Amino acid sequence: MWAFWDVTSRVGMRPTSWLSLAYSDTIFNYPRRRHPRIAGLVALTIDDGLCRQDPNCSLVAEVRDMLRQHGAKATFMLCSDYLEGVEEEARGLLEDGHEFGNHCPKDREYYSLPPAEFEEELLKTNRKLESLLGEDRRVRWFRAPQAKYSSDMKKTIHRHGLRHALGNTYCDDWAVSDGPWVAATMLRQVDDGSILIIHMPERGFREHTLEALRLILEGLTQRGLRAVTLSTLAELAEADQAPERPQDEIAQATGGIQDVDEVALPELPPDVCKTSCMTRPVGGIKEQRTLADGCSEAEAQVAAVEAVLGDPGGCIVEITSWWTPTGGRWCAKAFTAESGQSISFEQHTEGRGYLVYHSQSRSIPQQA
Repeated sequence: MWAFWDVTSRVGMRPTSWLSLAYSDTIFNYPRRRHPRIAGLVALTIDDGLCRQDPNCSLVAEVRDMLRQHGAKATFMLCSDYLEGVEEEARGLLEDGHEFGNHCPKDREYYSLPPAEFEEELLKTNRKLESLLGEDRRVRWFRAPQAKYSSDMKKTIHRHGLRHALGNTYCDDWAVSDGPWVAATMLRQVDDGSILIIHMPERGFREHTLEALRLILEGLTQRGLRAVTLSTLAELAEADQAPERPQDEIAQATGGIQDVDEVALPELPPDVCKTSCMTRPVGGIKEQRTLADGCSEAEAQVAAVEAVLGDPGGCIVEITSWWTPTGGRWCAKAFTAESGQSISFEQHTEGRGYLVYHSQSRSIPQQA
């Protein structure tokens, strides 16, 4: 399990976001390109709180102090059965400006329940949370336990005014008892507008996530990122939604590209080419940066062309839509070459993708 998350994080992939193909109403992150107001911010979410064991095993005070030291806010996705005996500690989290989301009564799947039974469990948790929140506040967020989410669950939570949120920064921290590895893996995935998912530590149970949380908070600070609640991130991102770019504007910016099988970019300088072979840069890379993520193919094309035109030294932009042969979520990443080197590639058969590049940064693709 750890190898999957380790490898995918090292190549810039965020596997939890693949669920966006199935969960159309779910928030995974707020890309900075679409939502510039969230620059420098991420949402920190903590699952399965607060303590499923004896209240003496609670680490709420330690987590609370750690968040306070880093000026961080979090959304705690809480299980109502795990609040017994720690209600005062829960109220202390609210006093510090954190928020609560609905994670059902227990850490188990609810996907298989009949709709009426799921609704009963959902409302059981809502009532418990609202007893802590007070009359003037309501629960806004729901997270399906184990990320198993059905159309019936969707209809139910919408009927009760809840929104479903998962995240794009995650690594099965509950299963790998190595705090430094958890933190390093998640920090490789994080970016402006990310939603982080980590599990609540307890004494003797997932206790390693306390160390992981500390290292994550330190890593965010080093990257100039600050953790806020999910509601804060959503309000900033959604307060000023960018209008859709007209198709003629997109076509002009991309040289009229509409089909990934087209090879020429006639509107661009002669040293710029395009290949439709599915490749991934693997060597000779000096710098990598994400231009657009979780967007449409046209938006990725716009970002690619703008990056290539704006970099006279030469860069390569990889445009990919992994695991979605018929379309879906696209990403554009720019690569610059080490001095005196060219960037080499491996060919892949999965996913869709292509490259836009300056010829001086190019080398012949190698078979994977």
